[in-house]
Amino acid sequence: MLSVSVKILLVFSLVFQVACEEVATVSILEETDVFEQNTSSFDNKIDILWVVDNSGSMANLQANVASNFESFISQFAGKNYDFQMAVTTTDAWLESKGNNYQNCGQTTGISAYRSNSGYAILTPSTPNLADAFIENISQGIEGCGDERAFSSMIEALGNPNNVAMGFPRADAFLAVIIVSDEDDFSHDDGEPLFNDHNDSRIHDVSLYDEALQIITSSSATRRTYNVSSIAIFDEACVEENDPWGILATRYESLVDTTDGVKASVCANDFSSNLEEIQQKIVVLSTQFFLSREPIQESIVVLVDAEEIPNDPVNGWTYNAEANSILFHGEAVPYQGANIEITFDPVALKN
Repeated sequence: MLSVSVKILLVFSLVFQVACEEVATVSILEETDVFEQNTSSFDNKIDILWVVDNSGSMANLQANVASNFESFISQFAGKNYDFQMAVTTTDAWLESKGNNYQNCGQTTGISAYRSNSGYAILTPSTPNLADAFIENISQGIEGCGDERAFSSMIEALGNPNNVAMGFPRADAFLAVIIVSDEDDFSHDDGEPLFNDHNDSRIHDVSLYDEALQIITSSSATRRTYNVSSIAIFDEACVEENDPWGILATRYESLVDTTDGVKASVCANDFSSNLEEIQQKIVVLSTQFFLSREPIQESIVVLVDAEEIPNDPVNGWTYNAEANSILFHGEAVPYQGANIEITFDPVALKN
């Protein structure tokens, strides 16, 4: 005999992929009202593209990133994540333009992934990883002064030679980090825009958000990518970097849209900047997208059979816009951890 309110069990078998793909099976039983995303082995893949300004004023900023690399990589390595890193420059857009556009001269040897170390793509198994990163990020100051970071980003991510090397991966979270003391002025012409944000030829920032959605097979509400930037975001920093510093209004727009981190080039050292960027990447890349909308008070999250608190510092939070669970601080799961999420649904399936 059933109780007055018929209870239903739906078991969802989750194959977690940061590219937002799920395979679900459903069975309907009686006597309970728990929704369960079954235990699954956590496999976190992260691809990181650095877009580095290599124009004449950038030597100190490149060195600052290089010397604080350990602040950035620590949690990826400590949790044994499967990561890849590549470096490109703000003049990589020349790769598809014949390398001889006006005011840039004839640039030889341009490749969308710059590998001074001999390793174009860095992984946890790269010999002397920190040294290799320092060599790759140190791109010098002889590059083109017509900075088109957004165009260069897309060139690096879409160049067939680079894609053939396995970067980016379809099932990885994609993080882009731009380092520059100027702003993006991506457009189609060979003539530079001379830092004119109002020039009608400049590309709308939204085009690059849409391009990243296509590259990662994601959407505006379920992104598997973000963009962060170390740049100039206030007038005091502009003055400090006079005469070359430019307010990074276009970087700011894309960073805000994609839930990235805005960090200042005026910091004495980038250790805290890089740690903040790292933490945001970890939070977003360990995101679990739920199959159904939950009653928030009913959510229970287990990692390796241990219940995790609902806590924005060292626990989990629910993101209503993406219908997802985010992990924070000490609660961020290690590679291979078993994740189990149970909840009551807001409504039954039709």
